Amino acid sequence: MSKIKQLTCFFLVIFILTSCASSSNLYNTGQIRIGQSFQSICNLFVDVYISSDPCYGEKSFFSDKQLLLVYPSDRSMYFIFSEANSSGTSGKLILMTRSLEEATFFISSLN
Repeated sequence: MSKIKQLTCFFLVIFILTSCASSSNLYNTGQIRIGQSFQSICNLFVDVYISSDPCYGEKSFFSDKQLLLVYPSDRSMYFIFSEANSSGTSGKLILMTRSLEEATFFISSLN
């Protein structure tokens, strides 16, 4: 491979790796706000690593409270949605935290 192709590939890889946001970046820049819909949150995570994307992570539905707990596979953030459905595709964000303990405490404290 020519030197120019190697440099082009190198810079392309660097660009791709540095252009991906993280859930912490989205949180710190205020792009994630309480009251946002589940779908709007998923739309924000289009440019993050899949391991940081809560929409491709784990979901737990609490049917008695109509709450949905969502978190990415890297467990960097936890999101709780109210007015959720069992398919895990709706709801409004009521809590975001970096602690699973805080998320479970919050869920257990609601009536």
